[in-house]
This record gives sequence, C-alpha cells and structure tokens, in this order.
Amino acid sequence: MANTAPDVHPLSTRQERSGEPAWVLYEPARSRHAGDSFLARYTELLGESQLERLAKRKEEILIRVDSGEVGAFRGLRPAFVRAVVEQVRELDRHPVLFDTCHLRQSAKGLGWSSVDAATTNGLVSSALGTEINIGDGWGGGETELLAVEGEELGGIEVARVVVDGGGVVVMSHVTGHPLTGLSGALLALGEGCLGRTGKLRLAKGLLPGVTPACDGCAACVEACPVDALSVVDGAARLDGQLCLGCSLICTPTCPEGALEVSPRDRERYSRRVVEAGGAVHLAAMDKLLFVNLLLDVTVEPEAAGYSDLPVVPDLGVLISTDPVAVDTATLDLLDMAPGIAGTAAQTAGVLEAGSAKLEQLCGANPRTLVAMAEEFGLGTRAYRLMSL
Repeated sequence: MANTAPDVHPLSTRQERSGEPAWVLYEPARSRHAGDSFLARYTELLGESQLERLAKRKEEILIRVDSGEVGAFRGLRPAFVRAVVEQVRELDRHPVLFDTCHLRQSAKGLGWSSVDAATTNGLVSSALGTEINIGDGWGGGETELLAVEGEELGGIEVARVVVDGGGVVVMSHVTGHPLTGLSGALLALGEGCLGRTGKLRLAKGLLPGVTPACDGCAACVEACPVDALSVVDGAARLDGQLCLGCSLICTPTCPEGALEVSPRDRERYSRRVVEAGGAVHLAAMDKLLFVNLLLDVTVEPEAAGYSDLPVVPDLGVLISTDPVAVDTATLDLLDMAPGIAGTAAQTAGVLEAGSAKLEQLCGANPRTLVAMAEEFGLGTRAYRLMSL
C-alpha cells in the first residue's frame, strides 16, 4: 500500500490517463476504540477525494444511490450517504441525491412506488439530509438517447438528471451479481444511471432458461412482473415474447435454482453495461467519483428483493475516479478476505483467503467485466491503494 505523496493529486483524472496505475483511496472498516470510528475515518477520506473538482461553487453535485427493494435490507446505510451530502454542502456545492426506476413492478417499480422501498430501508430525507429524486422521472421516461460505441447497443437511454446535471458521485453497496459477477462501480455507472427504458434495452433478449431441476412450484410465476412465466405440465414455461430479460427478479425466487441465464448472455450483458457506462461517462463529462462500500457483502444485489447473510467480513470503503480500478481493488480485497462460516461462502467452498469469491458464488466471472471495461477505455485495472 502506497502512502507517499504523488506528483499530482491521487485522484487526478490527468494522472489516470497518463498510463500510470490509478490511485484508489482505501479505509478499512475495523475500529479498535471509540476514538477510531470508521464513519469518522470514512468522512475524512471523502475530504481527500477532491469532491470539489466535480462542480464549481454553488453548482450541483449529483449523488447516485440505490434505494433498494422491499425485503433487501442490507443496502446502502443512510449514515454513509449523509456523510457525502454534508461534505458536498461544506464545499459550497448543492447535493442532489437520485435513484432511477427499476424494472420490478411490485414494491419498487416505477418512481412513484420507489418511495416505499426507500422509506422501508431508512433512506429518507430526515436521515440523509435531503430527499432522493427520481432521475428518470416518475414514469421512468425522462431520458436522453445517447449514441454508444461497441457491438451490442448502438444507443442507450441515460437518465435526464445525469445528462442535465453536473458531476456525479456514484455510490455502490458492493454485492455479487448473477449476470456480471459483481455489483459495484461499473454496474452502478452502466446500469444504475440509466432510465428505465435504458435498463430494458440492457436486458432485451437475454432470457433465462428453465432447467430440469424445476419442480413446478410457481414461485417464479408469482414474481414475474409481466406474466411471462407459467406452469405447464408440472414445469415452468417462459414466453419469450413477453419476457423483459429481467432475470434478477425471477431467478432468485427459485428454491431449486432452475432458472439460468447462459454464459454467453451473461457476457453480453456485461458488455452492454460497459458500453452504457461509456455513454454515462460522456454525459457526466468525465466528472465522476466512485465510492464502493464493502459492508454486508451478499451474493445477490438488492434487485433480487431479499438479503442473505454477508459472505465476508466488513472490509471498508474504496474511492476513486476510475471505475475499473476501484472494482478491481474491490475484487482483490474480497478474494483476499476469509469467507464467513455458515453462509453461502461455505456452501460454495470459498472460505479460504485467496479464493475467487464472487466467481464461485455467482457463477459469473467479475474479472471479465473489469477486463471488458479496461479494453473499452473506461479505466485501468492497474491501481495503487492509499489510506489515511
């Protein structure tokens, strides 16, 4: 871990583009006594992150958060979001919290119902210091279609708040993800900053398959927001014409794990996330800061609608202007950590430090996502850690 002063600020965009390793600020979660508060050290780390470069005085700084789903209670903790809000205000900038509409129709569907999930999860204005805005509008249609380089999308609908706003702090509660392997900075950039129509474009055509393990319990039928699943002759059947491709909703509901997305489609989804991330990066004019919180790291993201036990101990926070570097550092810390006995980590056989945690737990290799993002030009996998 490096502690020497670099020639330029550790999070300088200019340095990251020079071909050198990107700097990633890191603060471990361990607190040894009352005067060693992790929340206080996290706040101090934010002060070193050069937040002020995202906007001029009196201008807005957007803060992207995930208000989660009802039933998924291990998401972003309000205290850590509020710390960013207060830091922005201390810099004489105006904080604007936002989330975007999710694909789920029940509990956390369009903007008007996201309030239920945010309230249930404690992400309310009295705790955060300001309210959460719906970045793509209450109906999910306030977006701008931006051209996208690459082979998958052609264009993507970015949330209007990002297109019209200033710099963006992208906050992520780190978890696994069944399609990309990792829900962190890259997914929050390339999926979380899209409007609902953009998210539909990401998922379009990537349909789950029903394996012989299906016992016809119909749990997936009840979960599907568009009635694309039914039970026929004792097994689930998918109507590909109706399916949105939102397998994050149906696949976690199956007790037998009988709904699966093919490895090819998982890779296509990762590529789409990367391409969409490039569009968001341009919309934000490269004024981005990524905050990865490695607390309560579960196998499934909040979109699954439930929270299992964390699979590794709380590790801390990583901050960088480079989403590829911060996600790579995230994966390295997760792999170096021991798994927690009695959790999915034990079931998957990844209790040992040094094991590829999320790849084994999720069935999707997150290193593929960061490699694609580096190749696409979103950042570098080479990084240096710096702590207080």
